[in-house]
Amino acid sequence: MFFKKTYEFKEGAVGAIHALDSNLILFNNGSKNDNPFFYNYSINNNKISKGYINKGKGPNEALGGMTSGLVNNTLWLYDITLKKIITISNINELINDDYLLFREYPIKERFYMISLKDSLNFYGVGSFNTKPKIQEIELTTNKEVDSFGFFESYPKKIPFSAYKSAHESFIFIKSISRDKIVLAYRFTDAIEIFDLKTRESKVIQGPEVYNTQFTSIDAGGNNFIMGVTEETRRSFVNGTVTDKYIYLAYSGSRFNTINSYLSNTVYVYDWNGNPIKKFLLDREILSLTVSKNNKTMYAYDVSTGFIVESNINLE
Repeated sequence: MFFKKTYEFKEGAVGAIHALDSNLILFNNGSKNDNPFFYNYSINNNKISKGYINKGKGPNEALGGMTSGLVNNTLWLYDITLKKIITISNINELINDDYLLFREYPIKERFYMISLKDSLNFYGVGSFNTKPKIQEIELTTNKEVDSFGFFESYPKKIPFSAYKSAHESFIFIKSISRDKIVLAYRFTDAIEIFDLKTRESKVIQGPEVYNTQFTSIDAGGNNFIMGVTEETRRSFVNGTVTDKYIYLAYSGSRFNTINSYLSNTVYVYDWNGNPIKKFLLDREILSLTVSKNNKTMYAYDVSTGFIVESNINLE
């Protein structure tokens, strides 16, 4: 797949891209300076907005922006450092406005990643010692309202929290119908698709089929985390979904090799787990998104600093 350059992003590094009509929302979570976390890029005008959600500890600010997303015209940010979620409502109406409506929700647990279910609840993955893979948490009360997905077995000689952290994953919700979730694992080449109506899941292993290689590290407070070994490999390093397909950027490189967090390969699945296509890219990318009609892919080329785009064909 060949990309063409569209815009040079000089404010940091784009860790995620969200497509909204004729705009791209750029999540600037790789910046080492004080630049804001979000910018809006107009595809039609080739212009970028001023930034919003500044770095800091104050209201409507964040320090450790871990992940972000869009749901029901609401843009959200998960701050893993300050343990809170920031939302901006009606982002489609306010995308070019100076006034933005913020809300903040503190979180009790530390999750690796979260994804908003709707305006009331979110799904979290990767909390230390909880048994389920996915927890559904009410935003306003922090109460767990549901949980599902369990490890059927794990080595008894390894602390469970270390085993769970070795199986951390990205989490994506089917964009419109909101009836399925996919977990894309970081250190084993597998995805797991959950049907939210039945709570049943399906695991798809590949493309190379390897298990997580790790050791256990004492993190204090009776918590253990995954330790990287020379054999540890990165698997899926980023992704995006539409209501029809799952797009996952794949590395496959050993963890300690240079730029192992980048990808030049994107695997596409349908929501039943069937492999649809493999895209070999002409460069390494850090993040990506796809238009709602599954016709255009946008990505961030970390080596040049450009937002790039390419037409795609899944037939």
